[in-house]
Amino acid sequence: MFSQLSTSSVVGSTDSGSTSEKSLKTVSYRVYPSKELEKIWKKWVSAVRKVYNISIEQLNRNQGYTKVGKKGGKHGFRTWLKQSGLIPQWCRDLNVSKILDNASMEAYTAWKETAKQPKSVGKGKNLLPNPQAGLKIAKFRSVRDHHLTIQFDPTAYKAGRWMVSTTKHLPKPEFKGQDFCVLTDGSTELTYNKGRWFAHFPVEFDIEPTETKKVIALDPGVRTFMTGFDGTDFLEFANNDFQRIAKLCSHLDKLKSEHDKSKGRTHKRRRYKLRIAMERLRTKIRSLRTELHKQVASFLARNYDVIVLPTFETSQMVVKKKRKLKSKTARAMMTWAFYQFSQILEHLCNRYGSKLVRITEEYTSKTCTKCGHIHRKLGSSMNFQCPRCGYEIPRDFNGAVGIFLKAMWDTTFLEAVGDVVLSFSDSNDILDIQDVGICPG
Repeated sequence: MFSQLSTSSVVGSTDSGSTSEKSLKTVSYRVYPSKELEKIWKKWVSAVRKVYNISIEQLNRNQGYTKVGKKGGKHGFRTWLKQSGLIPQWCRDLNVSKILDNASMEAYTAWKETAKQPKSVGKGKNLLPNPQAGLKIAKFRSVRDHHLTIQFDPTAYKAGRWMVSTTKHLPKPEFKGQDFCVLTDGSTELTYNKGRWFAHFPVEFDIEPTETKKVIALDPGVRTFMTGFDGTDFLEFANNDFQRIAKLCSHLDKLKSEHDKSKGRTHKRRRYKLRIAMERLRTKIRSLRTELHKQVASFLARNYDVIVLPTFETSQMVVKKKRKLKSKTARAMMTWAFYQFSQILEHLCNRYGSKLVRITEEYTSKTCTKCGHIHRKLGSSMNFQCPRCGYEIPRDFNGAVGIFLKAMWDTTFLEAVGDVVLSFSDSNDILDIQDVGICPG
């Protein structure tokens, strides 16, 4: 029924039988500092960015730390930078040397992980030799970056304050929705994101693995974010919820158009207000999407032992020169951010002991799950009706069943999670293929 060229892979996850009793997760809170405290925090952010960029500049120029006559890792580079006199005096006057040390070590780690420059740049007729070929050139941080983060040592946070010796004369920052100060023995972070502050704390928690012996296959879509099939039932996540996000995107387009038309000095203030309004809308869209991702991923990781998720290559599907999709569909696919969802799902599967299987999805929506015929002219139809046998089923349901059957047919999948599949098959819960198209309830 399916092409042998398809592949599947099991993402590294923790088996529910061997999951440790304790695990670590990061808890994030919105923080509201006073005006005086916020001024100090912004100075810290500026100093961290300055030291980070100085470190990147030195590493790019010398191609590492060994070429300056010293050997050692990130700790050695930190010591050398402090003794070099390259850090500006205004940064040293802030009395936050540990924060600046963390910035230099973070820069060293980022440079080490940077890939070497290719031998040539450009494409086709514009292909030119790269003068920086073979070199590691890490990127600098900009004041316009969405996220500006400060990393603290474990001892920097005490009783609701960071760097107590510097901020003890100021009121404590307020945590939204929390009447207590988060207690932690690990390294904490502060993030500044478009006028908002967030605190991140590592927290130890108990894992409660569940052995449901259940398998679910997911089919990403546009009208419905995810459609799942677990052998007996169909599940639809965020069915028709994109209409709300689409309205926000439409309003954002109108603001963008108005901003572009407001030219000249006389409209300078108006452009500023429109940029603020657009950023507020973008934040709302991102928040709605992130909340959806987390709720769906949490439900799946808690209730299923094996989750089959196709590799949805959105970035390649929306390229204008190659795509066969309408602009509205392409934008919807980009807005749903399926890759970000897969990252969240993978993280939660590792936490709760589930197994995440990635599998290709070619022809799963076009293939009849009853007779195996490929419907070449399916187009954008919401319902699948097989031209050979007349079998009819909603398009998203057919895709979910196709991915489910494809995973069961794939030998790599069976070798990795065969114990769950066998016990699942023995339970006689899987519907007969003749009845798969019937939506329960």
